[in-house]
Amino acid sequence: MIRFPINMAIVGNGCNCIGRWKGREIDAFENVCRMNDWHPVPRTFGDYGQKRNVMVHCIKPGVNKPYWDGKVDFIYVPLPEDGWGDRITMVPQSKRHLVRWANREVFDHLWRELGSFPSTGITFLEDIHRENGLEGCKIYGFDFFQSAFGHGNYYEAYDYHTHSHNTEAERNYFRINFKSHLA
Repeated sequence: MIRFPINMAIVGNGCNCIGRWKGREIDAFENVCRMNDWHPVPRTFGDYGQKRNVMVHCIKPGVNKPYWDGKVDFIYVPLPEDGWGDRITMVPQSKRHLVRWANREVFDHLWRELGSFPSTGITFLEDIHRENGLEGCKIYGFDFFQSAFGHGNYYEAYDYHTHSHNTEAERNYFRINFKSHLA
């Protein structure tokens, strides 16, 4: 099994980094993780940085080819391989050896705790926390309220998002378990 990286900036899609100029701090980490399709663009470099070598993605249909371009050392899929393994066909052949699937126990635990399908971000945080702890990691852009894309709740912005998340339960779970690592 591929081990989780350490010394990592874990960058979510939330808007709580806007105007805080954390980009250089984020890019200084050995590993920078970004969630789903979130690409920094020049206007966000100062707040969110631009580096990405750890990709956390649910590998849904319609992922644009440019997303797979560039250097990636690790790909985390926040779904258990049993039941979701067919999604590997959406990963370019040259990057499939970098994929690590969610721990089934973590996924099932979160489903029970949250009462709904766990999000990409909360699954990644819980899985890495159980394996390594989060020492050496800082969390950026997790607020569970609004996306840095400028449109309300991240989950409501996509037509292809076929399941719902319990945002309030995730926000509370984050506060209890991970807030101390928030930058």
